[in-house]
Amino acid sequence: MDAITTNFITHHAMTATFCISLIVTLGFLFSKTKLSYKLSLWATSLCIGLISGHITTLALPYLLLTLVMVYCYKTQANWLSKILSGFVLIILAIAFSCHYVPGFYNYLVFRHILISSNAYPFTLYLNFDNGIIGILLLLFFCPLSSSFRAFFKLFAKGLRPLLLCISTIAALSCATGFVQFEPKFPSWFLLWLINNLFFTCVLEEAFFRGFLQSQFLPLLFKKLPAAHTIAWILASFLFGLKHLPNGGIIYAALATFSGLGYGWVKRQTHSIEMAILTHFLLNTLHLLLFTYPGLVSP
Repeated sequence: MDAITTNFITHHAMTATFCISLIVTLGFLFSKTKLSYKLSLWATSLCIGLISGHITTLALPYLLLTLVMVYCYKTQANWLSKILSGFVLIILAIAFSCHYVPGFYNYLVFRHILISSNAYPFTLYLNFDNGIIGILLLLFFCPLSSSFRAFFKLFAKGLRPLLLCISTIAALSCATGFVQFEPKFPSWFLLWLINNLFFTCVLEEAFFRGFLQSQFLPLLFKKLPAAHTIAWILASFLFGLKHLPNGGIIYAALATFSGLGYGWVKRQTHSIEMAILTHFLLNTLHLLLFTYPGLVSP
């Protein structure tokens, strides 16, 4: 085990406990446990975050407002009221995702290291703010498989779209010169995996595919005959736009195509789990086999 991971485990016990509590809470979302129990588990994770110092009371009003907006969106029958609460939810989700919400102190794993030759320097945080909000979005807006058996049936159904999406985006990334073949296995892969799967892919898919593509945008454009197709394309464009500050036009364009792929997998399988899995496997392939995060001069 590398020094980075060892230091995290041995010297940051409360941080590790908070991290584990979020992962356990996510796991319980797939159980048949009552909603109130799942929310209690989420609240327990929040308390652990407060005790560990990774969350302060400054974040609580934003979390409370998010819960209120979720309640309003889920219970309002009036179209305008539902749309307004949805827009507030979008603003809040973006604020959490971009780390604009005060009161969160994410764990810095390392800063500005070169993983690949001629690549952008990479900084890794465990983004607890993403994990906290991602759980809520997944809980309230994304129907989940009721059992492992049901998930494996979905997996069998979605395997072909998943592989097609991953191979297409990988080929496009190489063709545009954004990455090149460069296999590696970083010693800190476990911490990257935790952050990428539980605190990145879950949030992004729950928001862009679970909420925007599947619920809010179809409601917004419900009078148009192609409302769901418009929602799919627009959610993918917004997904690409979110990545623009991190890697420029080519990265944003590739993210847009990736969003179209994840959204297509979601449409083919009606499963947010398959969209999350596709997203995570593509990111993992990117890290292990190609330039990461991208070539300096694509």
